[in-house]
Amino acid sequence: MSRAGSIGAFFDLDGTLLPAPSLETRFLKYLILQRMLRRSSVLKWVLRATQPGQIGKFPLNKTYLTGLRESVAASWAESSYAQDSSYRTLRFFDEGLARIVWHQAQNHRVFLVSGTLAPLASQLLRFLPGEIGVMATELATDSFSSMWTGELAGEHMVGFAKMRAMLTLAADHQIDLRASYAYGDSVSDRAMLEAVGHPEAVNPSGRLAQMARQHGWTISNWKLAKGQASSAQPRLIPIMRRAGRAAVEEHP
Repeated sequence: MSRAGSIGAFFDLDGTLLPAPSLETRFLKYLILQRMLRRSSVLKWVLRATQPGQIGKFPLNKTYLTGLRESVAASWAESSYAQDSSYRTLRFFDEGLARIVWHQAQNHRVFLVSGTLAPLASQLLRFLPGEIGVMATELATDSFSSMWTGELAGEHMVGFAKMRAMLTLAADHQIDLRASYAYGDSVSDRAMLEAVGHPEAVNPSGRLAQMARQHGWTISNWKLAKGQASSAQPRLIPIMRRAGRAAVEEHP
């Protein structure tokens, strides 16, 4: 048997601990409403997105963030998680929070392993209980200006990248993955779920639900508390298309 301290619990964020829309979509809407996006950065995003061979690579294109400082992520988080719960636009599934607390009570090490931007995932720690580690998609920062360059610093944390991150965490913290837990909602979390002895498909997509049934994995459906519906926000791509058209019109 493994010691309790050598067991890990790895949580995906978007769709698993948090309902749609994704954190990046929420963050982008905030930037647009606050008029923080630079027209030149949006134009750069549009030009890259329309280059040959870029179809399907949208999640890797972060050029719209060029020139922003990481401190804007803190401002977004503060505005999204108001002290008065009736004003919050960022809400966690109650079952997810309860599961984190349960793991911590068992002296398990808890980690967020997410494809979202690391600055956003890190900001969530202030709203979550106990000590939690984060492995997410890192953004490159200019060493002179301390601003985001719009490029990734390392891997996009999806698919097998999540599994590699878990292997690194397991080695660093002497975690026995065979005795550990993982929670994900998408087929892109497959490698993450397969890496542990106790995988759980949370609010799974159709493909993941089928895979979970085939492998005998636990399937759970986590919901928001009654009366706390997720705020309806537009999808990321339509937002950027509108922003892109505006930038092109400004710079014909």
